[in-house]
Amino acid sequence: MLSLFAYYKFHKLISSYINYETSYLWLVMMCVSPLIQYWQFNLFSETFFVAMSLLFAYVSLFDYIKYRALKISLIGLVVIFARPSGIFTVICILLFKLYQDKRFTKKQMLWLCSSTFFLLFIGIMFFFQLPYHDFSKYISNGSIYYGFPSWSSPELAPGNYTV
Repeated sequence: MLSLFAYYKFHKLISSYINYETSYLWLVMMCVSPLIQYWQFNLFSETFFVAMSLLFAYVSLFDYIKYRALKISLIGLVVIFARPSGIFTVICILLFKLYQDKRFTKKQMLWLCSSTFFLLFIGIMFFFQLPYHDFSKYISNGSIYYGFPSWSSPELAPGNYTV
């Protein structure tokens, strides 16, 4: 139900920014595509993240919403903590909103976005430690997708890995 509600709200956002034909096409594809429906019923955490991201985009970019600042704050926090990529989702939408409100010029926005994403990229790529314990060990060894084999030793040696 959350996904359907998010699809409808995002449909309203697309129809206000682009046109009705594009928004209806998007809505139909999201509701009847076999791959999307398979994803809906098998990957709940990803489905939750996509639905919350769509709602965040709607609340952030659609005008005339009551208690907009409160909704942006609350949904933004949920999106950030739903998935690590939620940080990028929130930053991109908020930077677009700042540009749309004419608070920054194109050149300032380019420099701000480039420097922000470059610093995040370097930080994540070289300093963020990937866990190698609990279920992460099984994911890195392919066990989640191919069952849970009883290996005597893991394929990757235990250690501190970065991306």
